[in-house]
Amino acid sequence: MNLETELAVHEQVCEERYKNINQRLDQLEHKFDSLDSKIDAFKNDIYKIMIGCATSIIVCLITVAVTILIKH
Repeated sequence: MNLETELAVHEQVCEERYKNINQRLDQLEHKFDSLDSKIDAFKNDIYKIMIGCATSIIVCLITVAVTILIKH
């Protein structure tokens, strides 16, 4: 093999490698976007749960306070 042939083969191999790398990076980008969306949805669900719990606690405290006031 002469130098030009080796260089041509090397270029082809590198081109294929870069295509592979770019495909993998695109797949990772898609997975990260999907993961980001899932995290945002989870965060929103957590906020809803926290608001529900806080509301329940407040209602319980008000009920206890009213009960104590009525009993005395």
